[in-house]
Amino acid sequence: MSDLGLRRWRSQFVLLVVWGVLYGVAYPHINFWPAAHLALVPLTILALRGVPVVRLVWLTWLIGCIWWLAMTWWLSHITFPGYVAMAIYLGLYPAAYLLIIRVIFLRTPVPMVLGVPVVWVGLEYLRGSVLFNGFPWFSLGHSHPTWLIQIADLFGAYGVSFLPAMTAGLLCDLLTRPMFTPQADRKPRLARSLRIGLLCWAVVLGCSAAYGLFRLSQEVIGPTLRVAVVQTNIPQSNKMAMEVDQQRAIVDDLVRLTDSAVDDQPALIVWPETMVPGSLNQKAQDAGNQAAALLGSSIEWSEPWHHGLSLRVVTMNAITRLREVARQAGAYLIVGAHAHEKWQTERIKGWHQAIFITAEHRYNSAYLVDRGGVIVDRYDKIHRVPFGEYIPGGRGSALSNVISVFVPSEAQPDLRAGSRYQVFAVDDLDTAWRVAAPICFEDVVSHVCRKMAYQNGNKAVDLLVNLTNEGWYHGSAEGPQHEQMARFRCVENRVPMARSVNAGISGFIDSAGRITERVTVNGRTQLVEGVATADVLRDPRKTLFGTIGDGFAAGCAWITMLGIVWAVGRSTFKRTQN
Repeated sequence: MSDLGLRRWRSQFVLLVVWGVLYGVAYPHINFWPAAHLALVPLTILALRGVPVVRLVWLTWLIGCIWWLAMTWWLSHITFPGYVAMAIYLGLYPAAYLLIIRVIFLRTPVPMVLGVPVVWVGLEYLRGSVLFNGFPWFSLGHSHPTWLIQIADLFGAYGVSFLPAMTAGLLCDLLTRPMFTPQADRKPRLARSLRIGLLCWAVVLGCSAAYGLFRLSQEVIGPTLRVAVVQTNIPQSNKMAMEVDQQRAIVDDLVRLTDSAVDDQPALIVWPETMVPGSLNQKAQDAGNQAAALLGSSIEWSEPWHHGLSLRVVTMNAITRLREVARQAGAYLIVGAHAHEKWQTERIKGWHQAIFITAEHRYNSAYLVDRGGVIVDRYDKIHRVPFGEYIPGGRGSALSNVISVFVPSEAQPDLRAGSRYQVFAVDDLDTAWRVAAPICFEDVVSHVCRKMAYQNGNKAVDLLVNLTNEGWYHGSAEGPQHEQMARFRCVENRVPMARSVNAGISGFIDSAGRITERVTVNGRTQLVEGVATADVLRDPRKTLFGTIGDGFAAGCAWITMLGIVWAVGRSTFKRTQN
């Protein structure tokens, strides 16, 4: 078996660079999706033909780290140490892929047209949904056009990744296996294994494309709900400055933008994640009122930005304005704010008397406000961001002391996770709508939105409303990447989505994953403020994905592990026989 000249590190380096370029140009801002079908070819060829193995693994890991640093540079705005640490971790996946491919395919006759997609999808699943709370960015399938992603309602986004990985596997079979079989007195014939591989690839890709076109041609009949999404453009540096006047100004901006949408008569208006200052839950209001009753004493708060009665002033102002907006618009509101629970009041005696009012539990929440301005429901974010919203192992643990350097200075790593996937009830013209509100990155995690949309085996949600704050990322490629992934939640569950995003990109995605409307100002969708209104269509269709979730991808992960055991055992058995 020839090594194709891949013993030299320069040749190996060139192949890895080609892999990185092909893999990278498939995503925003370039979006050349066919490159995804070629991306795994150089990496797989290197796995099969390159030597020595130790150098291959180290070099692949190094190039993988550089690739992730280039593609996720927006993380450096938040935490440079965490940005580097994540790239070091994520670089392990291409190295693991190379090693697994080498172990399996140099020891077994398994065709790569089937083996490559199984291994790659299995690793994508581990990276995106299982290990360290998941980081699903840059799955191969994310890059694909709408007509090719419709099979996500069967097998999820990972099922779409199977298609380009299958193409790469077929090309590797053609490049590395004997192409023709000699025939007596006849011309050589294409090898049987390659004929079968070509047939499998053509059937899978053809059926996927046909299924996609069929789904897109289906007429969906159902009621519509007019929704307005508000996009603010508040820099995170301003958001973290919690002076009362500045927080009032943020609410003024939200109200002003909302007023511009009232003429469109929306039934539901959405504000971005945590843009409403203060804590809107009843226990936080009660604590503020308790502080007001103790005005005879000096009031101190456990958190540095809760000086004096600022929390009560900001919260009461926000609630009053929310009530006015809902009544004047005659619409429901879904707004992002914090919630504080388990308040405690402690009087400290000394040379002066002080009242310490503390909240033990804090949540990142979405609130439903009815047409009368009453807060009627609340959802607390469940899938938190490691280091940004919580510290693995908990504060005070030995691990937290080690990893505290990776925590962003502006982060709130003490947020608690919610306990249930809340569904909001919104009515319009005697039609009841069931709405779920994934917060921040919850709309990029397939199993989170599935648990929202399908409960007890039944479709439980008619509309997903994503509240996000992209002010952290300064209008970078993170916004288009985030929107690109959100499309898949709509297809997987056949549920439309409205997205209200500070700093953009805000807009609407239908149940087929098509972006139907965006907040756009002078051709720009990021770092601008505005409002977009659209009629979202309820899709009554249920999906196989709603039943099995990421079962297909999990199956690929299990098959990969069994393949490794089989390949190693088979090789060991042959050595003992000899």
